Amino acid sequence: MVKKNVFKIAGVYTAIILGAGFASGRELLEFFVRYGRDGIFGLALAGVMFSVTGWAVLEICRVKKINDGSEFIEHVAGKKLGTAINASVSLFFFVLYSTMLSAAGAALYEAFGLPTFVGVTAAGGLCFVTMLFDLDGIVNVNSFLAPFMVVGGIAVGVYAFLSSSPAFAPEPIAAKGNWAASAVTYAAYNIVTSVTVLASISHMSRNKKTSFFSGVTGGLAMTALGAFMALPLFSAYGKAASFEIPLLAVLPKSGDLIKALYIIILMAAIYTTAVANGFAFTQMVSRRSSQNVVFLKAVVTIAAICAARIRFSSFVGKIYPAFGLAGIIVIVCVFRRFANLCVEDAARKRKNGNDASRPRHMDKIKKIYRKA
Repeated sequence: MVKKNVFKIAGVYTAIILGAGFASGRELLEFFVRYGRDGIFGLALAGVMFSVTGWAVLEICRVKKINDGSEFIEHVAGKKLGTAINASVSLFFFVLYSTMLSAAGAALYEAFGLPTFVGVTAAGGLCFVTMLFDLDGIVNVNSFLAPFMVVGGIAVGVYAFLSSSPAFAPEPIAAKGNWAASAVTYAAYNIVTSVTVLASISHMSRNKKTSFFSGVTGGLAMTALGAFMALPLFSAYGKAASFEIPLLAVLPKSGDLIKALYIIILMAAIYTTAVANGFAFTQMVSRRSSQNVVFLKAVVTIAAICAARIRFSSFVGKIYPAFGLAGIIVIVCVFRRFANLCVEDAARKRKNGNDASRPRHMDKIKKIYRKA
């Protein structure tokens, strides 16, 4: 049961972070590949942040018995700051939902030439149906598809890299700023939404080991997948940068089979992330509204379809980083609360150890003394 829960939690965590921005190569291009070799260090840094934060969130929720994302944010950040962060998180959930639908339209257009509204509308309809099954349906979908996306994504990246002209960009490519700041920004805006979803499924973490291995497994999976999928982009940055879905620019030489596999992986990543964020947004809105939840899900999906008219690359390059500050604040608050939790745990163990080592005859003497 413990191992099963670890893979379920890690699967949901990975699927939330993965998304179209990552699987398409757009996020990899914007936040890592453009920094040349240093981008690999950036991926490693982001992976460490995902692992430690995931572990910390699950452990805090387990100990404090928190099963709600909004409650978790207010617990680690305080009532006033937590309310402000929850408002920005709610908005970002909707932005991410719209982004995934926009990505579906862009992917089907660049792969098959289909009108973008076809992909956007089809993805929105599928997400709406899935959200009707609530949290259990979303957890099952994400935990089922996540292993396929990770293994398949690594296979696609390696094959595309080997079939191209393997070469790392020795110097940063058209990059402003530095790789570390870019990696922190990337991790921050992903974490700000993923922590709320992790909190809602934290009941599956029954002990410290489950919390630790779930967070670390999710972080390592993202690091490995990112490294392998970034490989072909290093050797074709100029060409890939002009595509809405950059990895499609380096796949034509890799054959129809590998291209078809990649399209399936990309659409799975879009689907799982869209469903998770759409559901999270409707849950937050439903707590403050008396409207029927099914009606809300329909309205939110229609609104997201309309918002998906914004270009996918604009979402990733300009809108995503704006939420990085909220993510950094959340990370600092989570680490502070987690450190306090560790200190409390150590103090409790010392106290229990001292009680166990105290001679029992002293307790008897104290009882006799009190009676006297």
